[in-house]
Amino acid sequence: MTLKKIPAAAALFMTLLSAWLPVVAGQINAGRQPRQRRRLTEAIDNRRTVLLPGTTHARIRQARDQGRVRADLVMERAILALKSSPEQEADLAGFLAQQQDPSSPHYHEWLTPRQFGERFGVSAEDMNVIVEWLETRGLHVDQVSNGRRQIEFSGTARQIEQVFLTEIHRYEFNGEMHVANATDISIPQALAGIVAEVVSLHDFVSKPKLQRFQSLPNFTFGGRHAMVPYDFATIYDLAPLWNQGFDGTGQTIAIAGRSNLNVNDVATFRSMYGLPEANPEVIVNGTDPGIVSEDEEGEADLDVEWSGAVAKGAKIKFVVSSSTRATDGVVLSEMYIVNNNVAPVMSTSFGVCETASPSTSQFYASLWQQAATQGISVIVASGDSGSAGCDSPSAAPAKRGFSVNGEASTPYNVAVGGTQFNEGGADSVYWNATNSIQNRSSAKVYIPELVWNESGSAGLWSSGGGVSVVHNTPSWQTGYGVPAVDPGTADQHHRYVPDVALTAAGHDGYVIQQGGLLFIASGTSASAPAFAGIMGIVNQVTNQANGNPNPRLYALASQVPTSFHDITSGTNAVPCAADSPNCVDGIITGYSAGPGYDLTTGWGSIDAYVFAHAWATSTVPPPPDTGPPSPPNPPAPNASLTASTYHVFPAFADGTVSDGSYFRSTLMISNPSSSGTNTCTLQLRGLTVPGFAQTPYQLQPNGFVIAPTPATQSLKVGYWNQTRRSSSVFFAAIQ
Repeated sequence: MTLKKIPAAAALFMTLLSAWLPVVAGQINAGRQPRQRRRLTEAIDNRRTVLLPGTTHARIRQARDQGRVRADLVMERAILALKSSPEQEADLAGFLAQQQDPSSPHYHEWLTPRQFGERFGVSAEDMNVIVEWLETRGLHVDQVSNGRRQIEFSGTARQIEQVFLTEIHRYEFNGEMHVANATDISIPQALAGIVAEVVSLHDFVSKPKLQRFQSLPNFTFGGRHAMVPYDFATIYDLAPLWNQGFDGTGQTIAIAGRSNLNVNDVATFRSMYGLPEANPEVIVNGTDPGIVSEDEEGEADLDVEWSGAVAKGAKIKFVVSSSTRATDGVVLSEMYIVNNNVAPVMSTSFGVCETASPSTSQFYASLWQQAATQGISVIVASGDSGSAGCDSPSAAPAKRGFSVNGEASTPYNVAVGGTQFNEGGADSVYWNATNSIQNRSSAKVYIPELVWNESGSAGLWSSGGGVSVVHNTPSWQTGYGVPAVDPGTADQHHRYVPDVALTAAGHDGYVIQQGGLLFIASGTSASAPAFAGIMGIVNQVTNQANGNPNPRLYALASQVPTSFHDITSGTNAVPCAADSPNCVDGIITGYSAGPGYDLTTGWGSIDAYVFAHAWATSTVPPPPDTGPPSPPNPPAPNASLTASTYHVFPAFADGTVSDGSYFRSTLMISNPSSSGTNTCTLQLRGLTVPGFAQTPYQLQPNGFVIAPTPATQSLKVGYWNQTRRSSSVFFAAIQ
């Protein structure tokens, strides 16, 4: 693991602002750029203010107000969001269209963050004035973003109250204590044309879009399966790309998080499932939050492990930031990725309620717009609450009506929904009865899919999808099945989500490694990083960054429809409380899948081989001429394997390793009869292949040691562990 620590608060040197102005030669013709004009034409008068409506968090209306916080409570890394002028917005819209037009001389002419700031951000002169205003009011300016659309600042609660004419209160919500501004904020009238909002003055954080539960040791069992990387490669036609060398090599994918992870879990995951050794680079943006909670760590593990499982040759950069009393750490990580051009593909698995916080959705539109201009493909989970995007997926029934994820509903990102495998009772057609020993896979072929919907009394778990109330329909969102008008209206036209989908169900869920244990994870938190991995491979196939994928993705749906598996069955309807918005007979009807595009799975799931090659050529690629990836280190022939045990049950297990196969011994381990280290010895007998070096290998899962005896030849030894000291699967093979 490579660890970088970035200071959260550094002194702001005004002389650096003028250094931002140079543009890299050859990328942009400075002569054709409109000259930035100053927009602050009058002095800032703190007595003349304007109210910014919608700048309180929706949850304070359901929370218990515990009164004002103490005056000296420190609130760190709040974000002042700035906006472009109308002239800059018009220029930016035209430039984005040219960047995606192959006939334009500016096709894929991506900007750096500083180039973006120079052309579309706040002028250096205006930035100086705003920074000086914040500092003279007693606030500390932590940093100005390279794209010149955000300023991070810190201060005490009383200072922030005085600057923005609000009060900071303490609230109790669902048994947790939070701080938040009690009233909408105000800003000086002179800043109204340049300040969009303060992104947040509260510690209500976005929720990860995953469900996690403990795995079983055998990943094919009882009509239910768990998916490992090579299963995904088989099901979604990724294996032929790997065989052609398109596995993400040379590409980088950024993951946004707010909890750190144990990089050893990632290494174990990759080793266990036949992936090349490659540790993620962890970038700590400010104070290291450490492991925040099991759920937060699980989200980090899922995103990092599965983006790298799909693009198995790619470099994964995990950016993690601590949440503060003013700002969600995920927001800080996302800003860092964009303003530092960390990677050409980024994935985020968190969400905010669009209808409750339209200004926050506008902030994300601004951030993802900058990312698209820089060539970054932003991949966002569509949500796990079906058509009730503002309700928690873990609590049923829904109470807040139709809504979508405000991070995913912008025109500048791909929203990834969820599907569910539908074997129809014919499991043996799609899954082998046992797992491959070299990579634990068991999937045979593509499995038919329907809309992910596992909602019921225990939760709303289903594919997030619906209609934005903030963003209009983008020009590229056309094609068969795309609504001509918003459902239920005569003349409304808004952004529709999701755009694509991949499996997200707990049925056949994603295996992850966390805390030395295996779990199954599900949700669009899984499908989003998996699709980010596919986009990393697309970048490798095309040998370039692709920016916002949607203009090309929607064109591809009509040019090469076999790039997608069209999902035509299922809905994202969920149970709802009586008399709640949009609730009819206990159900929010949601949306139904159908031919072409729909508001449950977008264009459907991906045939990765066709998708990646058609992206570059707009034609159906020839059939691949290779089979599944060959396992490394084929087994040696004609050897007998015996597993002897001590303090375990059963006492022994025998098997034969023949040419082209492996033997696996399953040992049920009870708690050791005495404390300390207990020993399980694997002994190889009857070896007929000479020349193997004697290399003892030791592994200690939860108090047990596996070690070949001194006389044995080299063994490859591993294990699966399900629960602490209850059961494990051990396997050994000749190298």
